Amino acid sequence: MMLPSATKDYSNHTIHVWDHAGGKSAFDNNGDSLLAGIANAIRSKPHEEWLIVHHKNAMKQDLESAVRRLIPENTAPVHFIHWVSTTRRTNMPTCLM
Repeated sequence: MMLPSATKDYSNHTIHVWDHAGGKSAFDNNGDSLLAGIANAIRSKPHEEWLIVHHKNAMKQDLESAVRRLIPENTAPVHFIHWVSTTRRTNMPTCLM
């Protein structure tokens, strides 16, 4: 027996998609540039809450720690989740993928 589908409303979300390679090999080859781009996006709207969706183990270093080093401490909450975990429900208004 199938459950009825649930209505999904993402009208309170803003999704930013950077038209740039972001796979594991891109982080191996251009990690500093990708980290700078993520940090620049967050700094452009520092009072908004962010959810960063990324590949699990995208970098040899911890992506979350690397991004946090590049943004001011007084930035609104920034959350990190990897693709495998995206099935969890979220109410973050701004998402960077």
